[in-house]
Amino acid sequence: MKTSLALPHLSLGDQQLFQFLFVFTAASVACHVKFQTKAGKRIEWFWKSNDNPFSNEESAEWNRYSDVENTIIEEAFSTLKKTHVIIDDYHIDFEHRVQIANDDKTKQRPIKRVEMNKEEGGRLREARFMPNPIVPSSSFHDLVGLRKIFIDSFMKSIDLKSVNDWEKRKYEIVEKAKLGILHEGQLVGKQCEAKWIVEQLEKVKDKTKKDIGECCVYIYTLESFLYKILNHAMRLIGDIDHENSWQSKIETLGPFAFLLYYYLSYENLTHRTNTTVYRGAQLTDEMIAAYQHVARSKDPRRSFQAFTSCSRNRAKAEQFGNALFVLNAENRISYRTLNMDISALSTYPDEEEILIRPGRSFKIERVEFDKTKNKHIIYLTSISTSDAN
Repeated sequence: MKTSLALPHLSLGDQQLFQFLFVFTAASVACHVKFQTKAGKRIEWFWKSNDNPFSNEESAEWNRYSDVENTIIEEAFSTLKKTHVIIDDYHIDFEHRVQIANDDKTKQRPIKRVEMNKEEGGRLREARFMPNPIVPSSSFHDLVGLRKIFIDSFMKSIDLKSVNDWEKRKYEIVEKAKLGILHEGQLVGKQCEAKWIVEQLEKVKDKTKKDIGECCVYIYTLESFLYKILNHAMRLIGDIDHENSWQSKIETLGPFAFLLYYYLSYENLTHRTNTTVYRGAQLTDEMIAAYQHVARSKDPRRSFQAFTSCSRNRAKAEQFGNALFVLNAENRISYRTLNMDISALSTYPDEEEILIRPGRSFKIERVEFDKTKNKHIIYLTSISTSDAN
């Protein structure tokens, strides 16, 4: 049974809690936080991931902190001049350059701070650009009436009749998004990440819908727990065995998903795009056979159930996986956007990311095998609402 999270209105105690959590300097007015040197190089922090991190007998292996963790660490180090900073289950000792477990001080790992050129790290992020974006076994007709079901379910839960009516309840929805993110962060042990993300929303909660939307896009592009758990839940839509799983996230993740969806769909049409986009995937033989079957069927229509990241850059999308989705992502509807070029708002502009909103419908045209690249190519063509009926 779904656990209820008291979101509709903040009590006096909740208001006092948020006043305590969010104390900002006069300079903290923007959602975007990027640490760069004067030469334009970006700063990244790494922790040594070897089984024996202090051994000199094996090649060093370094893992990068998440974007949010990196921002927290760099701000503490270079801006606040702290000697330590806590990152959930561990803390960073800047003097000795080590990461120390909070529950066992003997568990330590070396850390390092690196200045990187903008052009370094040109690969797409696999966790973001590679998961299978659709459920090919689901019937499109079963899903056609459920377009943006996650968004619609949240709107129904707060009795919001139309996406265009949300400005009157802007403050309430942003507060719900903040509470939900804090709750989900606690569940996955990422309280510090969640608090930082919520701080960014706090900075724009009294600003315009455009400002709020751009902040949500920026947050979504960050490497953090949020986009992963959001899309994991939304990709389960249409899977009967996991119906309770995604429905349990409507209350906590629905508000942020709504804010992101609204901006992608209605707020800024200047970033809409009509282009062919690409997405790599690692598919099983059964999944590939399912796509082939659907492509040959009388009704090859399907839909994306989650926010789906693609790239304009085919070469980058082909860098991983055994399959490549090629989507003709034409925008046919004049008053709303189905695909948005979010590279200008992204922490990773070189990914050339095109974000496809939930409910985007398409036809699986054909599946081919490219012998030269040893990869299956799955061709998709976008369809309009009228095509889907």
